[in-house]
Amino acid sequence: MGLIAQPVDDHVRDQTRRIDASGAAVHRFASTTRLKLAAPWLLARYSSWGRLPYYLPAGGSSPVGTLGYVQTALEIADQVAAGELPEPATVVTAVGSGGTAAGLLLGLRLAGLRTRVHAVVVNDSFPLDAPVLARLANATADLLRERGAALPRLDLGPDDLDADHRWLGETYGATTPEGAEALEEASRLGLVLEPVYTAKALAAIRGLDLPGPVLYLQTHGPRPA
Repeated sequence: MGLIAQPVDDHVRDQTRRIDASGAAVHRFASTTRLKLAAPWLLARYSSWGRLPYYLPAGGSSPVGTLGYVQTALEIADQVAAGELPEPATVVTAVGSGGTAAGLLLGLRLAGLRTRVHAVVVNDSFPLDAPVLARLANATADLLRERGAALPRLDLGPDDLDADHRWLGETYGATTPEGAEALEEASRLGLVLEPVYTAKALAAIRGLDLPGPVLYLQTHGPRPA
């Protein structure tokens, strides 16, 4: 699985220690281009018995990786049906590679909810606009159909969600004043956030007049499994 470079801070140091302690074989490259050039060699090196290892793209945002947030959306729908929360008008989440927003969009529509996904984009390493996110949602639906799921034809498009790039800052991982204020407020409330993903998503909620009820999805940012 590829990881994306970002400015070094305490959060990055903690994540790096966790990855190193996990026992994973870590290969560091000076740029994304060098990583892409080395990928075929790495796949061949770790293949066994004629089988290549499973390739997980940066952030895990393949159709398979997106399925987890389809399930999350269905769980939200179950809670709405049980009267545990009102149907959200908006669900806000940070987006670093697309799978969270795409999975939520697909799952919410499959569940019959009208909730709109507001994706707070925190990564500028590759395109993450509304058309890209909608295509990933449709590809995930196609995967489910290939595996035998009887799904309606949704034909999700860029008008079905919002991709908001205003809270990114200078680059992926860079802190922002709005994110720092959100982080401080969350800390006072006893919420554990981090500066790369979740603080920026909360900053968007604080700074925008979004249709309510608003559901804030706390993904806790990038972390090793």
